[in-house]
Amino acid sequence: MKKNIIINFFIGLLCTYTFAQKTIENPECRFSSIPGIITKIELLDTTTVLHFRLKRNQGSVSRISVPKSTYIKDTNGEDKLFITKAEGIKLNTWHPIPESGEVIYSLYFPKLNPKVKSIDFGEDKDRWTIYDIILNEEDLPIPKVLMGNWMLTDGSNQWDYGFYLKNAVVDGTVWKYKSVEVKGKKYIISLEKAGQLKTIYAKLGKNGLVNFAKSPKQYKVYSTKKVHNPNFKPINNDWYTEEDIKHGFTTYSGLIKGYTSSGKEKTGTVSVNNIFTGSQESYIVKIAEDGSFSVKIPVPCPTGIIVVLPSNIYSFVFVEPGKEIFHLIDGGNSKFMGDGAQVNSDLSSMQSIQYEFVRGIGEKSPEDYKKLCFDNGEKYSKKIDSINKGRFICNKALQLKKLEVELIPLIRIADYETRRWGFGKRNELIKDEKRKMLIKEFKVDASYYNYIPEDVLNNKMAVLSGFYDMLISGLKYSKVFRESDTKVFSVMLQTAEARQDNMAEFLKVPECFMLDVISCQGKTRNLLEFNPYSDTELKNIKETIKTPFLSNYLTFLNDKTKAEVEEKKTDGYTEYTDKTEDDEQFRAIFEKFKDKVVYVGFWRTYCGPCLTGMDRIKPLKEAMKNEDVVFLYIADQKSDEKVWKNLIADIDGEHLRVSTDEWNYLAAKFNISLFPHYALINKKGEIVNPRMKINHSNDELKAIFKTEIEK
Repeated sequence: MKKNIIINFFIGLLCTYTFAQKTIENPECRFSSIPGIITKIELLDTTTVLHFRLKRNQGSVSRISVPKSTYIKDTNGEDKLFITKAEGIKLNTWHPIPESGEVIYSLYFPKLNPKVKSIDFGEDKDRWTIYDIILNEEDLPIPKVLMGNWMLTDGSNQWDYGFYLKNAVVDGTVWKYKSVEVKGKKYIISLEKAGQLKTIYAKLGKNGLVNFAKSPKQYKVYSTKKVHNPNFKPINNDWYTEEDIKHGFTTYSGLIKGYTSSGKEKTGTVSVNNIFTGSQESYIVKIAEDGSFSVKIPVPCPTGIIVVLPSNIYSFVFVEPGKEIFHLIDGGNSKFMGDGAQVNSDLSSMQSIQYEFVRGIGEKSPEDYKKLCFDNGEKYSKKIDSINKGRFICNKALQLKKLEVELIPLIRIADYETRRWGFGKRNELIKDEKRKMLIKEFKVDASYYNYIPEDVLNNKMAVLSGFYDMLISGLKYSKVFRESDTKVFSVMLQTAEARQDNMAEFLKVPECFMLDVISCQGKTRNLLEFNPYSDTELKNIKETIKTPFLSNYLTFLNDKTKAEVEEKKTDGYTEYTDKTEDDEQFRAIFEKFKDKVVYVGFWRTYCGPCLTGMDRIKPLKEAMKNEDVVFLYIADQKSDEKVWKNLIADIDGEHLRVSTDEWNYLAAKFNISLFPHYALINKKGEIVNPRMKINHSNDELKAIFKTEIEK
């Protein structure tokens, strides 16, 4: 018995010593938000060392720091082991990113308990986090050599396989592991999803390469590192053409790698900037427990969508009507499968190339500023050409990037007076004279804006770029255009005809494609407010629009609006939103106001027009204080809570500051894109108008409220 005790003691001691001297190279983890990797973990007899290699774009982030509150902990525990020292970086100090963009350092923590199988890494306020860092390869669902994202080595860098701790991605679908059969250097991986099975064959190659196949006779060579081959020739490398500009539905799906359903947020949003209406449309994205999601949304043409998901994930994804795209979100990295995979992969690879802003705008004359904007555009173009020479970039991605090169300088030039005005207002708020921007006085006349080339004015393919709508908005709201004597600005905003006539005179052209787009945006205003045109009205309108795909979209939107209005008409009211499983949330918010008309204002604390609008209707609130009408103001988590509480103390009405998930639901329900956004709910708790005009007079609002109260 004593002999057995001694043997067990030495076995335990050996296991502890083995753990204490263990080194894990490139450890796997479930989720990481850091812009780099842990290259190695050392489990020593007195300490735990994590070695980091970060790679950041110098243009986007100029410095990094490691707070003293940085910690590691057992994934299954709560006790944190705080950092004891660092090598290669000083704690609690901001460090500039070097020219290489690479930072290498090591962080030291107390010794881990030998029984710990995985750890989490975190920083103060969860700025950077890594979850489930595996310390024992035996705990991996598949051999470590197969983990990761696998891309073809032919130069396309097409991503076909992803194998992670909790799931796998193949064919744009998220799978669970069923089994892994090992035969020397060959593997048979069995996956399953909702009763479906998929088998993947793998065999190890040289230098970290792996051959994968869905049939044992169709192996292809894959790598987890990109292979750049400028001579790669794809089967299909077309450009976008006018035939591609058509409306329809697209399916955007994907996986947030390492997502945990225990987090606070379980939804996200997808926003579409509709160039044909000049509005932004929002759709809710529901995240499943495994981090997967899928949403089918309408788009006016091939276009970029803005994706906002939990954990402060912001992405730009290019989608096309009638096609599907799968998006893997791995910390700050993205991978794509599906119809638009190559376009999005290539656009993502060029994200580090940024247009350089002109500094010192306050001291620049209009002509000097314009020249610098064009010069920076040339530099931007050369950077893109340089990348294209070193690796394959598909024609569609190049086409979209070159549209940026052409449009961004024009946008910056249009912003000249607006930006200078903004800095002037900022100076008024700054007491320290040394911190104020120097702003010299320069006269800007209409000739300054005669800079847009005819090929831009008539480029129909420009609608593919979100920067085109920004250019149109920049021109419409430029100071000289607003103050033009040819039309009163307030009138111009109300009618498409006035807007188009004024812009035509402003641009010194009688007609062009850009004017057609502006006219289309104006004509869709009624439709967005659920006021469809009669057949005769529509026919007359279409005669003024020269571009077929714009005319076709107007017809489509008018028919859609007619159908929606007709379908949703009931007993004397019209409810304009669809019934969904989330109606419980809607009722939870508005149930307490039943039997009253509710005027809802969606706002944020930093929105100047929101606060101005609230101030403007103070007399209306006083006049209707004894009426059955409620003024409800809803803000989200992006409004600082302390500022919000201070502001609402002086704003009469009911106030809510909702969670991110609740806001995402409301944004989709009411199609919130800009602030302020107003809506009207009747006494039955039904949505009468999800998007009211923001410039109603108090008398007009009073009449609207009275009508609803008397029903």
